[in-house]
Amino acid sequence: MRKNIVAGNWKMNCDLSLTQNLIGDLKKGLKADYNCELMIAPSFPCLYPAFNSTLDTPIEVVAQNVCEQDKGAYTGEVSIDMLQSVGVKTVIIGHSERRDIYSETDELLAAKTIAAVENGMRVIFCCGEHLEQRKAGNHVSTVTAQIEKDLFQFVPLLCLHD
Repeated sequence: MRKNIVAGNWKMNCDLSLTQNLIGDLKKGLKADYNCELMIAPSFPCLYPAFNSTLDTPIEVVAQNVCEQDKGAYTGEVSIDMLQSVGVKTVIIGHSERRDIYSETDELLAAKTIAAVENGMRVIFCCGEHLEQRKAGNHVSTVTAQIEKDLFQFVPLLCLHD
């Protein structure tokens, strides 16, 4: 049976100083008998310092996003190799604001997920509905469509990596 995950995604908050302070506070509150995985997702500039600050703890540092491309002229993007080079093993994909604000499509999210899985990364995949969809009773079909479009096409890959 898999453990539950308790994760904090810091979004675009916390500079390096605040990141270090927050990690310090988290470390003070740690107990030896957690029956869950503890994860934090600081912003990209803080990943490596956060990773180094949590080496002696059960806290895993995860990435908030990843590019589906291996490398190239993708200004501002971060590749799987870059993340893995600083110790990151898990990535969050499919944030609602990435879908809404940056127009990330189901096809792009599927490509990111496939690239991450093929390269041995764990994926925390976000899916969900807007309040209007929930109120209209369309929440189940919305989430089902996201899962089918974004995840079902790579199920054979999971069998290879499980």
